[in-house]
Amino acid sequence: MADQKVFSQQLITWWTSNRRKFPWRKQLPLWKALLVEVMLQRTKAEQVRKPFIRFNSKYRTADELSSMSIQDAARIFKTLGLNWRVPLFHDLAHELASRHGRLKRTEKQLQRLPGVGPYVASATLSMHGNVRAVIIDTNTVRIMCRVTGRVSSSETRRKRWVRDLLEELTPDTDFRKFNYALLDLGAMICRPGVPDCPNCPIMKECSTGRTKTKNQINETKSA
Repeated sequence: MADQKVFSQQLITWWTSNRRKFPWRKQLPLWKALLVEVMLQRTKAEQVRKPFIRFNSKYRTADELSSMSIQDAARIFKTLGLNWRVPLFHDLAHELASRHGRLKRTEKQLQRLPGVGPYVASATLSMHGNVRAVIIDTNTVRIMCRVTGRVSSSETRRKRWVRDLLEELTPDTDFRKFNYALLDLGAMICRPGVPDCPNCPIMKECSTGRTKTKNQINETKSA
C-alpha cells in the first residue's frame, strides 16, 4: 500500500462527490445517533430510511423515549428484521430517557448500555460525537482484506492486523468523512462478490484491484 495519507485523502475526495445521502447523516444528538446505529446494525441502510423518519418525528427529545412501549419498538423494527434487537432497543430507549439523553463520549461507557457493542459505540462516536474511532464491520473488513490481498473469514474482524491497519488509515481530523467513505465504498464499489474495481478511487492502492487490472491486460494481450 502507498502512503496512508494518500489512501485516506483519495477515498475522502471520492466520497465528497459520491456519498449516499441519508437523513441521519446530519449531526444528531448522541442519544438519537446511538439508537440509529442500533437500527443500522446488520441492516442495509436504505431499509432504515422510513423507520428512522417515523422514529425521528415521534421522539424529538430523549425524555419522550420513556413513552416507548415494546410494541412501539417492534413496529420500528417491523421491516428491519432481526427481531431479537427489539427488546434491546426498547431497554436502551428507556435507559437513555432515564439519563435525559446525557452520555459520556467513550466507547467503554457506551458499551455498558443495553444492546450497544463495539461497532455501535465506535460508529456513534465517530459519526456524531466528534471522537476519533475506527469502525470494524463486514464492509470495512472486506475492503481491508482486498486492499492487502488477504483472504477473509468469519474470524477476520477479530484479527489484530485489521484494527492496526484501520488505526493507521483513519485520519486524526477527517475521521467522520473517512468512516462514511469506507461504508459507502463497501456498499457501492467494493461490494460482496465481484467488486467494481475500474470505478474504485483507491484501485491503485489495492492489491486486489492491481491484480485484476494486470490479469485483464494479460488476457487482452493473449487474445
